[in-house]
Amino acid sequence: MATSDLSLEESSDGILWVRLSGSWKISDALPSSSEVASAVDVSAGLRGVAFDASGVTAWDSGLL
Repeated sequence: MATSDLSLEESSDGILWVRLSGSWKISDALPSSSEVASAVDVSAGLRGVAFDASGVTAWDSGLL
């Protein structure tokens, strides 16, 4: 079974980095986007959101 992972990191300049890795296919058990939404809601000084998908090994519409 392929796995997908999502991690969050807020940088000192107010950017929330969403890092994705593994397989992001609709047939996989994908992480919920609610973790990202929650982080955006509670980050008072947030200036933007950036994505790092360099660790994604496979994807289809499940990534969207």
